[in-house]
Amino acid sequence: MLRTGKERGFTLIELLAVIVIMGILAALLFPLGSTMVEKSRSAGCLSNLRQIGAGFASYIGDHNGEFPRQDIGMPDFSRPTWWGVIAPYVGFPEGRSAGPDAARGTIGHCPNHTEKGEAGSFSYVGSSIMIGPYSADAIRAINVRNPSKKILVLETHTVSWWPNTGSPGFAGKSPYAPYWVGHGAHGRGKNTFNNSLFSDFHVESWPADGASFRWYYDPES
Repeated sequence: MLRTGKERGFTLIELLAVIVIMGILAALLFPLGSTMVEKSRSAGCLSNLRQIGAGFASYIGDHNGEFPRQDIGMPDFSRPTWWGVIAPYVGFPEGRSAGPDAARGTIGHCPNHTEKGEAGSFSYVGSSIMIGPYSADAIRAINVRNPSKKILVLETHTVSWWPNTGSPGFAGKSPYAPYWVGHGAHGRGKNTFNNSLFSDFHVESWPADGASFRWYYDPES
């Protein structure tokens, strides 16, 4: 079939214009896509914490209303960590031992915990205030005042082979930051935030720089 003189291809200028428009659209859509991915990861993290909270509630119901205890600092593996006693209540895979990938694919790992070498690490740490040491009496849930303001489990996003206990600080996503300040496990720039499980078993997201005033040290305060 013969082509008419009116039929022609795109000119170079038209092709360049299309490329420029596509580039602009991509630049506009990329942040939106990143935001949606971040929201999805945060939602997965909150879901993890809700399930962990349900595990704590079940454990407390079976143990005279008491929170579990833990070894402060380096865990003594002859005694269970707080996670060790919660795990059966949350369906943590049996036979899985401590290791760099022990939390991969489980509720112990936040979907946003993606740093190299940490992709299978545990993402959450138990408060050494609410989950006291074996050397002290266990804290009873009924004795905790303002439990909705007492952090029970929070994010750390460090290399952790087994759920860490309440040591003085952690190197999180940002440069070294004490755990009561927060390290911004989610979000970008100034809009970073953390997810936590509180002692009344609700979960909440709050600005990373707000951890210091959300944290209460004394269960009786």
